[in-house]
Amino acid sequence: MFRCQFLLSCALLSSCFFLSCRSSQHSFAQPQIFVGQIYVIGNEPFTKLALKVEDGRTYTLDCDKEVATMLLQHQGQNVKLIAKAAAKRPEGHSLQVIQAEVVKKE
Repeated sequence: MFRCQFLLSCALLSSCFFLSCRSSQHSFAQPQIFVGQIYVIGNEPFTKLALKVEDGRTYTLDCDKEVATMLLQHQGQNVKLIAKAAAKRPEGHSLQVIQAEVVKKE
């Protein structure tokens, strides 16, 4: 009985350690530059901003209200984002946006 409890508690502690290490990987991600087209995915009231880059990958965006408002005004246009890779979500990979600017066509 004691051996079983010991093994279960060791398994629980090791799984907690593994999960905490796994989730902290994204916090150390370096900011990168992403260029692509901004658009909205999902249905109301559960819409999300997304970025589709040239190679076809799509990222959902996590950003503050000010940046989100600016990006919503520029749907369909190309933008340059400085962002960190965030946790993978059911709708795909996500980016934590640090800075955004519209790419002007020349």
